[in-house]
Amino acid sequence: MRLILALVLFLTAPLAAAAGQNLLFILDGSGSMWGRVDETPKISIAKEVMSELVAELPDDARAGLYAYGHRRKGDCADIESLVALGPLDRQTLVDRIQGLNPKGKTPIRDAVNQALEELRRVEETASVVLVSDGLESCGGDPCAAVKAARDAGIEFRMHVVGFGLGDTDAGQLQCMARTGGGEYYTAANAEELSHALQEAVAVKPALVLTATRNGAPTAARVFVYRAGSDDEVLRDTLGKHPDDHNPNPARLALAPGRYDVRVVPESIDADQAQHLDGITVPKEGEIERTVDFSAGVLELIVTANGEPSAARTYVYKAGSDNEVTREHTGEDGQARYNLPPGQYDINVRPEDVAAPDRRLTGVSVAAGETLRESADFSSGELRVKVTTNGEPLDARTYVHDVDSGKEADRGSTGRDGTVSYALPPGSYRVTVRPEGIAAPDEHIEDVTVEPGAGTSRSLDIPSGRLNVDVTTNGKPLDARTYLVNAATDKEADRGSTGGDGAVTYAVPVGSYRLRIRPEGIAAPDQVIEDIVVQADRTTSRSLDIPAGRLEVKVTHEGNPLDARTYLVSEDTGKETDRGSTGGDGAVTYAVPVGEYRLRIRPDGIDAADQVIEGIAVRAGETTRKAVDFGEG
Repeated sequence: MRLILALVLFLTAPLAAAAGQNLLFILDGSGSMWGRVDETPKISIAKEVMSELVAELPDDARAGLYAYGHRRKGDCADIESLVALGPLDRQTLVDRIQGLNPKGKTPIRDAVNQALEELRRVEETASVVLVSDGLESCGGDPCAAVKAARDAGIEFRMHVVGFGLGDTDAGQLQCMARTGGGEYYTAANAEELSHALQEAVAVKPALVLTATRNGAPTAARVFVYRAGSDDEVLRDTLGKHPDDHNPNPARLALAPGRYDVRVVPESIDADQAQHLDGITVPKEGEIERTVDFSAGVLELIVTANGEPSAARTYVYKAGSDNEVTREHTGEDGQARYNLPPGQYDINVRPEDVAAPDRRLTGVSVAAGETLRESADFSSGELRVKVTTNGEPLDARTYVHDVDSGKEADRGSTGRDGTVSYALPPGSYRVTVRPEGIAAPDEHIEDVTVEPGAGTSRSLDIPSGRLNVDVTTNGKPLDARTYLVNAATDKEADRGSTGGDGAVTYAVPVGSYRLRIRPEGIAAPDQVIEDIVVQADRTTSRSLDIPAGRLEVKVTHEGNPLDARTYLVSEDTGKETDRGSTGGDGAVTYAVPVGEYRLRIRPDGIDAADQVIEGIAVRAGETTRKAVDFGEG
């Protein structure tokens, strides 16, 4: 039926030693071994390759041989120990191998069980290599048998060689090798079979790495670097079981040398990577290491008045600001951490209550245990309503704790003019900063919040509107305006007139004065005094500044002349405006009506200033003046 050649290598500790290794060969003598490869029966190839392998074994090796299916047809119990494990006897081994005559079935599971039972009796570490031209034919599960043996503590490594399998699915054989911590090889001819067996019995440099947590394998990522550098050599993943797709322990094949290894667990919240630095992998053999990530569970429940509450939680090493991890509570108010054993401080930052952080100190987490901690934030509700003339008002509000003087929370009123706060019990002061009107901050004093209770406060700010129209000669004028509270002499608001020359203020009731700084004409500031704003009413004021235009033409012998000009009011003696002539020698001023004089300082020629006296500017009219600087 099928040929299985199993080479079970018993390696005395340490497993990596090349000398003194123990070898147990299991040869399948089932009928399928008469199948041909390159016109030669597979059994003939196997006998020759095995005999050559035995001849090359070290003199101090120990060896044994199992076979099955070589005596009777159709008998799943046809399994025989041909050479007991013991000091290497090359001739006896070769004689037993050459004497095999394939006949029967392929009881892989039971053959492996018998071989592994012998390993259990001798109590030595072993490695198992299996070579097969087919699969189990007696209904057993060889992979499960390998797993059961490892779970029972039998120390071995299983290598499997699939010989002449063709299109047969090798998943069963691959599973045996993977579960047994060994390698799977494919051989299609004599040369490949010889190479596979040489590889299987060779002792190769490797790091055998195990990751555990609370006594059981745990998933982890592995990063291997050349010692003392960031030169990554290999990365791998350890699973949760020896027979996982990513086995744990894992055999990491590495060239001889020194390495730094970083192992990162996947199921622990904290950054608990472990470092194995300066590990030396020998030229022949293996080095074994185990990293343990034992952890406990910390369950934190955050509540507000006994009900689940949202919070941000931060875990620190006890007595330090060295953050280990953080998490946000779910809808149930719970945060769950997997943490290495140790002492921790937990900082809880509530989100549903405007309370200061709470720190739980000296929380002790033990491996394999679940610890439950809780933090309850008792609170009450403060509801603030801000209005003007009884109507909702947009405002920003700031709540300060009276005892500490610190800001507890801040918010903005909604469309209904209200804002709500969840606050710890205590005394508070609320600052209201109106946004819908130009009013100073207001304060609500002596606010007391009781646990589980609601407190309401309201603030109404009576206000009115002030409309101001600024014109010149009855037409809209651009201007900046500054509104000052007459009682406090502080600026209440400022603004600018629009295209219609108007500006509007919403301000608390009271007395004001308005300073107007025209921008469309060169006029001094104007002030409107005694403005009274009443609640829910509109006060209107207007200012018209009569003005005219002055056009001045400066020439030299009839040609335009560059010049700087300075316009002075005859009434005040103060400079009203200044300018420069353009390319056409002209400059224009828009100024209030009145008497002016103009000083002209030519730039293009060497000449003294000239002054034009008695310039009268009339409302809505243009006054024109000309000056020509002669040759002298």
